[in-house]
Amino acid sequence: LERVAKEVGRAHGTTDLLINNAAISASSAFANTPADVFEQIMRINFFGAVHGCRAFLPALQAQPEAQILNIASCFAWIGYPRKTAYAASKGALRAFSESLRLELRDTGIGVTVLYPGPLPTSLVRTGFSDSKECGEREERFLFKRGLPLDRVARKCLDRLLFDPARIVVGSDYWTFDLLTRMAPRLASCLIGMVSKRAGF
Repeated sequence: LERVAKEVGRAHGTTDLLINNAAISASSAFANTPADVFEQIMRINFFGAVHGCRAFLPALQAQPEAQILNIASCFAWIGYPRKTAYAASKGALRAFSESLRLELRDTGIGVTVLYPGPLPTSLVRTGFSDSKECGEREERFLFKRGLPLDRVARKCLDRLLFDPARIVVGSDYWTFDLLTRMAPRLASCLIGMVSKRAGF
């Protein structure tokens, strides 16, 4: 990442926006998730963003204004069965991002967390799962309910101009966000019901 940061500097001269989007999925009960897989999820989903910020921070600090965007998930707000590793990585990313935003608030560098809603990508298919059937059901759900990627990207870029602490996209995520803050016990009950009905 340090080498990439230097190459970007040589090629473009400046760095104004850093997007940390690297992630792999884990759809597996905690008891069925090997320790090395759990650690791999944390290394990529959480430490990937940490190291990205560390490598590019000097270049961002050289600009009068710059922005860091870290991609999270609703699993940073609330637990979900078979998502212990993935949720842990996104929860850590949320706390890191919010803390970093406060540290950098007087430097001209904004830090934003994106909660993009379900997306029709290959994240689940290429991730770790202890059940092929459950993984396939989850992927079908994402492609059925997933938001168009270009729409999410456009909304995100438009809102980044105002340096928001967080960007939430999609009605499902808005509902979960409100519910987890206003009625966390109810939210957990609903998540349990949803997971049983969905089968993943």
